[in-house]
Amino acid sequence: MNFFKLYISFVKKVKGHGLSKLPLILQLNSFLFKSIKTKEVEFFNCRVLLDKYDKYHLSSRDYELPVEVKNTVFTGQTIIDVGASIGLYTIFFAKMVGENGKVYAFEPEPHNFELLKKNITINGFKNVILENKAVSDVSGTVKMEVAENVANHRITKNLLKPTFDVESISIDDYFKNKIPKIDFLKIDTEGYDGYVISGSTKTLTENPSVKILLEFHTKFMREAGLEPLNLFKILSDLKLKIIDLKNNKRVDESYIKKLDKLDYYSTNFFCER
Repeated sequence: MNFFKLYISFVKKVKGHGLSKLPLILQLNSFLFKSIKTKEVEFFNCRVLLDKYDKYHLSSRDYELPVEVKNTVFTGQTIIDVGASIGLYTIFFAKMVGENGKVYAFEPEPHNFELLKKNITINGFKNVILENKAVSDVSGTVKMEVAENVANHRITKNLLKPTFDVESISIDDYFKNKIPKIDFLKIDTEGYDGYVISGSTKTLTENPSVKILLEFHTKFMREAGLEPLNLFKILSDLKLKIIDLKNNKRVDESYIKKLDKLDYYSTNFFCER
């Protein structure tokens, strides 16, 4: 057994015994992880090159997609992946939709985008269109906050940290000449998801069978200038049924009002008509 497998075994054992949050265990885990982390993992029988520090910790844990997503994506479909990062969802989508399907993957952060391109290339996918752009409610330029974790770069109006300008486009503008049949829309934009939906209303209206996976994060959403109830109204106006995947509960206005009282609540919503 090599050192990496021993490390994975160690992580699983301390978690199983409820020791994973002890300070000494955290320090040891961090040291081991930095010492023997791998540069590449396998995901859905595909290769995934990791960022320098493996900020997703894919070296030490399995990355599980929601079963609702696995049961929704099929051969020949057209998928939009907003906030593709280094490409885990993009790879899954590309593999599942096959040669007759298509994936549009948007990722604004330059380093993430370069890894995304490499991950698509090394797996030989020809059905992915990559866009180094942010997705918003309007087309133009937005400011993106620089985060220590590559998974947390985000567009925000809370400009207390360093930012950089990125080109943005709305989904409706992107497809303004001809809206294709869209089967699935995945959004992971660290609180900016409501703006993405607002800029996609025409596309979503013309695709009544579309399924949507989006992140719901109360703190990041407010910092982006959008209240939880505003997001609920946007989704409701599109006649979407919403399920909170954290507890499999149906989301209605009263449910959102309860979450609105929380400073921090993070989950994924699955939406369909």
